[in-house]
Amino acid sequence: MAKIFLSYRRDDSAGYAGRIAERLSRVFGRDNVFQDLEDIRPGADFSQEIERNMASCDVLIALIGTHWLTAAEANGNRRLDNPQDYVRLEVLSALQRKIRVVPVLVQKAAMPTADVLPGPLKPLALHQAVELSETRWDYDTERLIAALGGKHQRAFSKRQVIVGVAAAVIIAVIVGLGGFYFHHEKEARLAGAANFNSSVKPPNDITGSWTVGWTPPQGRAVRIQFNFQAQGDRLMGSVRYPTGEGGIYDGRIEGDRLLFVTRHTPQFETDEVTISFSGQVSGDEIDFIMQRPNGAQRFIATRLLNADEKPERRVGK
Repeated sequence: MAKIFLSYRRDDSAGYAGRIAERLSRVFGRDNVFQDLEDIRPGADFSQEIERNMASCDVLIALIGTHWLTAAEANGNRRLDNPQDYVRLEVLSALQRKIRVVPVLVQKAAMPTADVLPGPLKPLALHQAVELSETRWDYDTERLIAALGGKHQRAFSKRQVIVGVAAAVIIAVIVGLGGFYFHHEKEARLAGAANFNSSVKPPNDITGSWTVGWTPPQGRAVRIQFNFQAQGDRLMGSVRYPTGEGGIYDGRIEGDRLLFVTRHTPQFETDEVTISFSGQVSGDEIDFIMQRPNGAQRFIATRLLNADEKPERRVGK
């Protein structure tokens, strides 16, 4: 199974990185997809940890958004021209190690040509790119998975495997015993379904409202409200931001873990924003990692006991 390293700029394509990492993890396995924010141990040296993971990976995905090439440092110099730039180091390390490099274009970004890349990175322009579009996201990600050597079909969850095995056992019993037990089929299925539901019921009921107070970098404190509705392993609902409300897409419940993205057009803006979330549920708390186009943030959301309570739009500075 291929080990995949995801290289990206947080202020360029962090929101996309989270969505891609989760999709690839379903096919290739969580341990085979490396994404720096979630995978680096607390206290570990960032550069050493990246180098360690690069040494063991088979494929590097260079996630390229509209600011990947032009992102600048405080002094105005292009980041990519700095020999210590992390993105440059990641891509260069892959090229030097002869690791397969797959450029992935998001936000309608164009593939950089050799003449605009720093000298050591010019070979990147020779690699075939894969474009991911919001309008055909599922189709494009399946193409990426196929290009990486994965299967097109969605990986089966543990719940789906259990259901399949249970169904096979029921069918075998019915066929083997014949018509003698046929009239008990309905009761047996109902009993089996009840037992199955009780055995795989998530440890926490997340249906309802959750809230978090969060302070963006160099911004005012705000509150975000999550309104969840769980149906089996599907997660639906919405997230209320200070700038508007976004619907939940691709929502999944994997045991005590939540995975979803939201899309909304912030107030006074014209472009839609995609934000991805991964959360770990523990009692009445959810440990979230929120990945936005301009960076990532970690916080704890708590259950909103009063469903009619509305979070404040902005509190303090």
